[in-house]
Amino acid sequence: IGSRHVSVGEVVSPGQPMFRLVASDRVKFRGQVPERYLRDVATDALAELVSTAFPEPFAAKVARVSPAIDVQTRSFEVEVEAANLEGRLKPGSFMLARIKTGTKADATFVPESAILQFAGVQRVFSVRDGKVVEHRVRLGTPERGMRELLDGLQGVDSVIDRPRGLSSGMAVRVAADGGG
Repeated sequence: IGSRHVSVGEVVSPGQPMFRLVASDRVKFRGQVPERYLRDVATDALAELVSTAFPEPFAAKVARVSPAIDVQTRSFEVEVEAANLEGRLKPGSFMLARIKTGTKADATFVPESAILQFAGVQRVFSVRDGKVVEHRVRLGTPERGMRELLDGLQGVDSVIDRPRGLSSGMAVRVAADGGG
């Protein structure tokens, strides 16, 4: 019972709600997905529900994809469902859904902490011959502290983490593994 709308001995009218029943063994998330992802999202696709109340995501799947695009928002609705047998997730909670849309075997990711952004330009830095090299990059959407590298870092094996205060051409020494 989620809530009670009447008290013992109270007179009720036909159709008047007395209780609100909540089935909490499964939770359903409804959200909007931008139109550009329409071809990537399908019923039964694997997903995760993320709650600010818990550090770990909850396994889920796409239960329904709307057959229409909202012309105002240029997005479509999806319903994502997850088992909630322990009752940890509460109906009405704020959640974020991540829908698995496929994998790329050759995708390269960089940590968000390695990215500097200024005036709308995203940059990462590497070291070549003991000098800092700046790279303008194009990045994908963030995921778990990482960003997919879409363009701009060909032939580079590693990037500088937390490059604040560095600029292209500065002389640097690469520390041994473990920050030593």
